[in-house]
Amino acid sequence: MQRRKFVLGLGSLTAAGAAAVGSGAFTTAEATRDVSVEVADDSTGYLAIQQSGGPNSKFASQAGNGTIGLNFSGSGNSGGGVGTNSVYNFDNVFSITNQGTQAVYVWVNFSGSTFDDSSLYLYPNGSRDTKLNDGSNSVLALSPGEEANIGVHVDTESITADGSPTMTIKADVDKPGTSESVGSDGDQTLVVSQNPDQGDFSSIQAAIDASDGTTIYVEPGRYEEDLSISKDITLVGAQGGVPAFDPSSGTTRSADDLSGETVLDSSGSFDYEGEGPAALNIGGGASITVDGFTLANNGYFVDSDHWGNLVMKNSILTNSGTAANGHIDLSGYKGGVGSLTFRNNYITENSTSNGIRIRNSTDSPAVLTIEDNLWENNRAWAMNLNYSRGSIKNNTFRNTTEFSGTTLEGQDGEKYTYKQWGIIVAADDNDLTIQNNTFDALNGPGVNIYGSFTGTVNIDNNAFNVIKDDSILLIDRQTPDQYPAQQVNINITDNSFTIPEDELAINNEIPNQIAIDVVGSSLSLRDVSEGVNLN
Repeated sequence: MQRRKFVLGLGSLTAAGAAAVGSGAFTTAEATRDVSVEVADDSTGYLAIQQSGGPNSKFASQAGNGTIGLNFSGSGNSGGGVGTNSVYNFDNVFSITNQGTQAVYVWVNFSGSTFDDSSLYLYPNGSRDTKLNDGSNSVLALSPGEEANIGVHVDTESITADGSPTMTIKADVDKPGTSESVGSDGDQTLVVSQNPDQGDFSSIQAAIDASDGTTIYVEPGRYEEDLSISKDITLVGAQGGVPAFDPSSGTTRSADDLSGETVLDSSGSFDYEGEGPAALNIGGGASITVDGFTLANNGYFVDSDHWGNLVMKNSILTNSGTAANGHIDLSGYKGGVGSLTFRNNYITENSTSNGIRIRNSTDSPAVLTIEDNLWENNRAWAMNLNYSRGSIKNNTFRNTTEFSGTTLEGQDGEKYTYKQWGIIVAADDNDLTIQNNTFDALNGPGVNIYGSFTGTVNIDNNAFNVIKDDSILLIDRQTPDQYPAQQVNINITDNSFTIPEDELAINNEIPNQIAIDVVGSSLSLRDVSEGVNLN
């Protein structure tokens, strides 16, 4: 086999900044030979190109001026030389990062050699059939701060002479021609903007309708829409990847200044004090991810009677209307139910509701992972869970001293002040762990096991601080049959309580049906009701 060495030099960048690419061993190859790739430019610009952090980075070289170079001519393991009639895929050779302030489309052009678009191209994140070249195949859509790992495909089967191609990396806010835009994973990615550039959408719903069920990046701004979604979609807002609540520092993104947020607002289609359409209406068993949004001024945040897997993270949920069932209302009435992952969200200043409401059936309980969120200054419950399994961990539920809530008169003539309450667990077939949470100055119970509950609840290592009611309440109401109808296991272990006068840490209102054993919580008999045994 005739051995040739091909040198590919990168030419100019049309967008500010690029870096270099270091050498890296091939990831797959049909023959083992040499290829040298030289890239040189600034790694600190708005579009940064740098050596990857993977195994291939050992072959990258970083120059003193901030540029790096790629050299595939030697693997360091006796491999040397790229020959004719060979095909190479070098995964994760370098990375491209959008260090600017708006979404951009990135692609490359090759010129000055006998390589064509099929024999030499870049591809994202191991997606080796995705050709980021010539602006007529695929282009890489990158949101601000997003990074993509880039591989290099080299096919010398049709090369008849040595060549030294020039590669020009281009980035633009306009998508070129009719090319398909892809994200860092190689799947379709669409961009939505209130000031759309060429190739962008001005409506989130329009982008959903046009997508094949992948990723939609939505730039900052207020979008007055209520979305209907029946396909698998990932929605990424301007704060994608940025926690709305960070439990390690206790800090939140601002719910008052939303100027840097992607805001989904359906207030134009409902009476604010009444119920109205949800910001996100999910059907058909669709699996949805929402990352880095603000949901504000909505009747419901999410409404579904048939969903697959719902992930909501890094988002602010605020200033809702009254929602009788729950601001996130998930049921299984029209089909199977899936899971809810709810993480690093900030939920604040919402009207009366059951918060997250799960209601399915004993044949198909929902699977929950609710972690690292802050509920602050809402009216009534954070969540009302039925037919649910999973974990509720490391969340904070609190009222602040300046929050006055809403006072209403009940059917019994008494006045009730609705301020942040905690967790209701009710109905059948539950298996939940409530662990390492903080319940602070709530107006209602921190945990209320209620109605026709059956199953298991483990309440472990939580802090209950000055609850203006019983911290943990077990109560039988709205149940036509004797309670409980099936086996109940309530395990209360190693919690801490700061108990206001005339309130109880644990109140079991149905001691004749259920006895509770409490372990390691340093309580006295005056802190608990009949039917609570201290160990």
